[in-house]
Amino acid sequence: MATAKTPKSTTSARAAAKPPAETVKSATVEAETVQAEAVNSAEVITDTVASAAVEAATKPAKAIALASKSTKNVEDTMLIGVESFLEFSRDNAILLVTTGNDFAAGLHKLSQSLIDWSAESCDKSVAGASALLAAKTVEEVIDLSQSLAKDGLQQFLKESTELSNLSTKLIEDTFAPLPGRLAAAVEKLTAHAGHAA
Repeated sequence: MATAKTPKSTTSARAAAKPPAETVKSATVEAETVQAEAVNSAEVITDTVASAAVEAATKPAKAIALASKSTKNVEDTMLIGVESFLEFSRDNAILLVTTGNDFAAGLHKLSQSLIDWSAESCDKSVAGASALLAAKTVEEVIDLSQSLAKDGLQQFLKESTELSNLSTKLIEDTFAPLPGRLAAAVEKLTAHAGHAA
């Protein structure tokens, strides 16, 4: 009869096997370690998802705030530019109206002077003609003619000098502020071009 032999591998496996209590304890420790790692991983994932959600929620708000701030800055810059342009244009318009008024007043004064000179000249001509007609001798007529010509020439020189002075003063007073305004315009445009560059 043959005796039953136990396989060698089974025997060595049993010898290598731990007692059941140690195996359970070891399996429990491993299970707790795996559970702790799983909880830890779940917490990390939850924190990551939460921070991503917060970031995703704040990014549009940040973008809107940045866009709003940029728009406000551009708006403020444009308003400053428009205000300075309007102020500059207002100053130019005031200067042009003032210059036009001064020029009209000067022309009125000049034309009034011409009218006065013409009236005075007519009065003298009428008086001279009356004196010539009242003259009784040829010598009186010649003396009166010379006197009238001399007075007329003196009056003409006096009035033409006065008219020349009035015309010069009119041009100087009326157009004197314009070069200063032109210089201010060039300066403003140069400053604006410097800011744009």
